[in-house]
Amino acid sequence: MVNHGTVSGGAAIPGTASFLHSDSSSVMFLQWPVDGSGFVSGTVKQDYVTGSAGSQTVRDDTGGFTGQINRDSVTINFTGSWGAVYGTESASSLTLNVPQQGGGLQATLFQAATPNDYNAALAALQGTVSQSNQQAQQLQQEASQAQAQSNAQQALNSDLAGLGADENKAANAVAAIPAAEKAVSTASTTADGKLAAEKAYTGPQADCYQLSSMAYNTNSAVYDLNSAVYNLTSTTNIVDNSISSLNGDISQAQKDEQTVQAVGGNAPTDAGSQIDAAAKALADEQASERQAQTYGDNATKHGEDVSTTAGSLTTNCNNGG
Repeated sequence: MVNHGTVSGGAAIPGTASFLHSDSSSVMFLQWPVDGSGFVSGTVKQDYVTGSAGSQTVRDDTGGFTGQINRDSVTINFTGSWGAVYGTESASSLTLNVPQQGGGLQATLFQAATPNDYNAALAALQGTVSQSNQQAQQLQQEASQAQAQSNAQQALNSDLAGLGADENKAANAVAAIPAAEKAVSTASTTADGKLAAEKAYTGPQADCYQLSSMAYNTNSAVYDLNSAVYNLTSTTNIVDNSISSLNGDISQAQKDEQTVQAVGGNAPTDAGSQIDAAAKALADEQASERQAQTYGDNATKHGEDVSTTAGSLTTNCNNGG
């Protein structure tokens, strides 16, 4: 049997043997007191990497073991899940056939070492994990940034593609206003004509029944005028809906353009001009809508005045006026 009182790699604790294994994912340190009998009872410290990329940590476990160590035959009984492990030993190294997850054995080499060697190996493992986490996090951030840029650019491109269609819809809706206004104008002219005829007939010799009939015709013309105003209002409602859609899409395009810039993406070079053109079209269409609404309101008021006048003429007649 071998005397394990002194090991390579620095002075160990007198009467203590210690061996170290380290690799890219773990550090294992075995220690036991030496009494020359070959029978050992010691401790094992195991540090290993756990967790996913970017959030890995080094976990520490401490356990115990017993066994018998001879140069050609080593038997160690770990208190953990490994159980009995077999191997070979020399003055400066220890080879153990360590059970692997999923089955099988891995010949694992331990070198004689000191507690300082263990501390250095653990620090190196922790440093490797820290660097790996930083690299993984950097890659994740870059991937997230690239995805954010792609999403923002796709959203903006979709917005810009929709602006043209929305402008056309709004323009088509506005284009229907002149015809609706013309119908209002025609109905208003007719009502005015009916009222003029009624006024011309009014007088001391006017037949009240005939005048009432003419007033009825005047009010029928006002009814037609109100119908034309209703159609104009329906047209402006369509315009209003188109304007609302265009306005919302312009706002979204502006937000998405800002998002693209904020995440470092590349917006189309003409994005700003497209948005500005849509905003100008929106302003023009809003002006046309307001003008049409005012035209309709005035026509409604005019119709009310015509009806009031027509009614007053028949009232005066019936009262002998």
